[in-house]
Amino acid sequence: MLSLNACAATLPQQQELPQESTEPHTLEKQKETLPDFDIRPLPGQLNTHPVWYSNRPELLTTPGAILSTQDLSSVPILTGRFSAFTHHVVETQPLDFSDFRLGLLASAPQNTVLHLEQVYFARTRPEALFIDTPQVTPQTGSLWSGPGDAMAFQRLQGIPQQALIPPSHFALNEDQEILLFELPIPTDPWHIAPRRNGLSLWLDAHSDQPIHLRWVAIKQNGPGTLADYQAAAKAPAGPAELPATQYDPAGKPPGGSFRFGRVAGLVQGSQWQGTYTLTPADWQKLKKGQALAWPISSTYLKRWGTEQNQSAPIAFKTPESAVESHGNYGVSYEVSYRLSNPEATSQTLKLRWSQPSTHQSQANPPFVYHPEAQVVFRGTIAVRTSSDKTTEYIHLQTRRGVWPEAFYQVELAPQETKTLTLSWVYPPDAIPPQLLSLERISNKVEVEKKP
Repeated sequence: MLSLNACAATLPQQQELPQESTEPHTLEKQKETLPDFDIRPLPGQLNTHPVWYSNRPELLTTPGAILSTQDLSSVPILTGRFSAFTHHVVETQPLDFSDFRLGLLASAPQNTVLHLEQVYFARTRPEALFIDTPQVTPQTGSLWSGPGDAMAFQRLQGIPQQALIPPSHFALNEDQEILLFELPIPTDPWHIAPRRNGLSLWLDAHSDQPIHLRWVAIKQNGPGTLADYQAAAKAPAGPAELPATQYDPAGKPPGGSFRFGRVAGLVQGSQWQGTYTLTPADWQKLKKGQALAWPISSTYLKRWGTEQNQSAPIAFKTPESAVESHGNYGVSYEVSYRLSNPEATSQTLKLRWSQPSTHQSQANPPFVYHPEAQVVFRGTIAVRTSSDKTTEYIHLQTRRGVWPEAFYQVELAPQETKTLTLSWVYPPDAIPPQLLSLERISNKVEVEKKP
């Protein structure tokens, strides 16, 4: 039976411990297929675009206030261009016939106009059930698993979801609060176990003057009014989550149990851009059978020896929120690789997207692949080359510790140079980080042992 229990794949609240694999493959057999990795930081950096970020509490079983800008600062902090992200899961009990609805409310201390430019969203039902997909498959335009995967693909293509929320302009009078829009998140009451449904949403907007926003959940059938949401907001939505571990992002990890927590606040960063040029030294490493590799969405405790923490900083947060936006949910990435073939013969390079089964607390962990069942990434990668102006979309499903097939190959003629550009939106429900690796296919026939 399909259910939102797959949302358990969201970023864990506590530091994960290694688990024994139930798969029949042994680590020794896996090692036979693996190249040596040369790990380096992902090129580029995040921008500083403000994102009002609501992911705490992630699970909602009771209605109420979820997040308000007034929880973060007494001064309105949203003005000019900004984005908003929300990812929540609602749960109802059997024979509970009241659906959840999430509403976005806005107010301003002075007259202003708020412009909602693009809205991208998906719910588990009816838009994006969790399904099992191949490791690598061409994206048909309707292939996704879960609302985070679907919302991320909308953003990657730049095609907003306008069925329920068309782009709009709202005039706000001084100290007036209005309901901008609401989204029903239906659950099926005719079931034995509690039933869940999830929502992932990204909104691009701008305001002429500072404004306040707040997310509120209500439980009722049929549209809610402003008064319904204002009444529900008198109590917090629940259940409350345990507080995140507080730490200095530039310092050493604190002792004891570490809880990443989830994010509620104003995040700084919506897009990562970078460029990498393949050097002669890189090419020699590829010829020796090494793979060049870059962590994707590396975090405070999961830098994999690069010392690079890609997590977006948080300018303002609720007291018990995560310290950083680890996972970079909703962040768009665009990384270009300038690839040159110095050889007198044609060469083939291939790309993989994987997640090693390493212990995250190690400063320089060994990169081993010990198959586990857990899906850690569901998302689409866009690939284009300088020699081919068309964009190819490839959907990936990554399991921890599974050495996957390559998702793309690029052919280089003798002395040829190509620029390969990879783009993706990091999807909610993923567990970071992943590893992007570049390998050379040797001239001899290569037969890979599949895990």
